[in-house]
Amino acid sequence: MFKSKKPIVTLVLSLLLLTIVGFLLPGASIQPVAADTYDVTSTSCTGPGSIIEAMDMANANLGTDTISIAPGLQIDARNCPPDDATPDPDDYYFLQATESVIIEGNDAKLTGSNNWIDKGGKQAWPTQCWDQESAKDLIVSQSPGFIRVGVANADNSAITVTARDLEFDNLSGMALVEKNASFVLEEALVRKLVPSTKNCDQNLIKAYEGANVTLRGNTWEGNAVHGKIVGAYGLNGIIFAKMRGT
Repeated sequence: MFKSKKPIVTLVLSLLLLTIVGFLLPGASIQPVAADTYDVTSTSCTGPGSIIEAMDMANANLGTDTISIAPGLQIDARNCPPDDATPDPDDYYFLQATESVIIEGNDAKLTGSNNWIDKGGKQAWPTQCWDQESAKDLIVSQSPGFIRVGVANADNSAITVTARDLEFDNLSGMALVEKNASFVLEEALVRKLVPSTKNCDQNLIKAYEGANVTLRGNTWEGNAVHGKIVGAYGLNGIIFAKMRGT
């Protein structure tokens, strides 16, 4: 006996229509989150088009996003606020990555301001370390470090930050790499970074238990390193490749 296929066809068409409507109506369905690219166009470290805004958006989006800085952009990092980790004021960074991200510098420059005066009132450069009380009197201005990778007291094994083709000048450090996180710095020019003058074991990059650090093709000029370029506190692995300068 012949049976009509009309009910089956009607059901299929109804399901297809519901699917289309679900995609078209706002809030009708949850869309998959994909990696994205965020452009940095502002010379300020905060506000619309800034590097901090781009990092905040990348942290809110799943996947390995890309932060693309406008070619040759000069970013003023002198008064950047500290990241949300609220660290010690002598050990803070203006960016914090809680998701994997690639920072494409495109020859951009981040410039801070580290100024000291000696006891005679003349400008000084911290080529040596002082005791804590002396350092407090000598510091005129001190900019934050660049980036904190991961979250303290957490497993950050899924987080990798790659920063390339950037110039850093007069910041208070490069990076703090939290437990099990990874940090890659490539083809960067790093100049006059001063991690701290409050003791003699401060490093440009601090890396904690299980962290991985890769430094590839970077140039280091005139940095005041009282400890080492990378201070390892249970560091898992470090790769130096094609290092130039001091």
